[in-house]
Amino acid sequence: MLLWVVLLVVAIGAVACKRNESGQLPAASGEAIKADKQAITGFALARAYPDQTSDGLSLALEFSRPLVGTQDFDALVRFEEKVGTGDSSWTLSEDGKTLRYPYVEAAKDYTVLVDANLLAADGSRLGKPLKQKVYTGELKPVAGFASQGSVLPARESRGLPVVSVNVPEVDVEFLRVREKSLPAFFQQFQRGGRRGSWDLESEYSGKQPLSKLADPVYVNRFILGGKQNERVLTYLPTQDIKELQEPGLYFAVMKRAGSFENEFDTAFFTVSDIGLHTRAYKDKLFVHTASLQSGEALKNVELRILDAKGELFLKGATDGNGNALLNYTLDAGHVLTARSKTDISLLPFNQPALDLSEFAVAGRQGAWFDVFAWAGRDL
Repeated sequence: MLLWVVLLVVAIGAVACKRNESGQLPAASGEAIKADKQAITGFALARAYPDQTSDGLSLALEFSRPLVGTQDFDALVRFEEKVGTGDSSWTLSEDGKTLRYPYVEAAKDYTVLVDANLLAADGSRLGKPLKQKVYTGELKPVAGFASQGSVLPARESRGLPVVSVNVPEVDVEFLRVREKSLPAFFQQFQRGGRRGSWDLESEYSGKQPLSKLADPVYVNRFILGGKQNERVLTYLPTQDIKELQEPGLYFAVMKRAGSFENEFDTAFFTVSDIGLHTRAYKDKLFVHTASLQSGEALKNVELRILDAKGELFLKGATDGNGNALLNYTLDAGHVLTARSKTDISLLPFNQPALDLSEFAVAGRQGAWFDVFAWAGRDL
């Protein structure tokens, strides 16, 4: 009996191990389907589309051949409906193939009428009039800081301005730049704008990561609001945030809530009541300080010039008229700081200055007589 059981198991195993040709994967098959794209022949309209840039929304017409630039495009390319106030006009791109009409409305249908006599650079004409409908669509969501290097008044400030379109909320992180790192910071970040994470944390080309120059002090989500496709100016209430009241330079990094883009919008600013005015001479530096709130001169303001390593290079103070004349030769790698009580203002010398060397600044020359003329007025 045991022998029969063993033989039965062996037989079943042999059947199970037998190759089943019908159970193998079939041969690869399938035929790629190519889209039937009709090539444009001759002179024709290739496409019409909405073109959104930082300057606004335009309607673009792209042709298959360059156009003659001396044509009256406003007469040859018209709209079926009334568009704008008459201030806008068609402009031709550098390659001569694309016409753009600026300042059109978002989420709106336009009907463009192109005259048959529109002339290409090779002498060919359209030959027949065209009627093309274009839907501009919704504006792309965008948010950015309205100013860079701002000095926000410590008294009665509205906050940090942000411009947005179709962005309901933003996430903003604020970092405070260490005082010793100010020269290095201004050397790397001379202006704000869009920056990638690789730029903020790069250690290449002699740069220092932002984390080694500044400390994070506050992060929050802010509601911007605004109607659909409407450009909105919102002020982030930095004056009400306790963590941003300490004097110094702050760096703000902003992104749209729920977005995971590789770039962030950035800006740096200070919160201070000290307004700084400087005039650089050959080996002297004149400094004037005044209150941003009242305009009055500020006396006994501590002035410090930091070198490229963040070390103290020169110090001084303003007199009763808010003025100081320092024995100093301008160096683009240095930074001037002005401190009074809880206020501090900064002025990096690597920023473009107003050049007055070509102007006569000696004052009005004296004359042996002056004429003052006046008359009554009946308005």
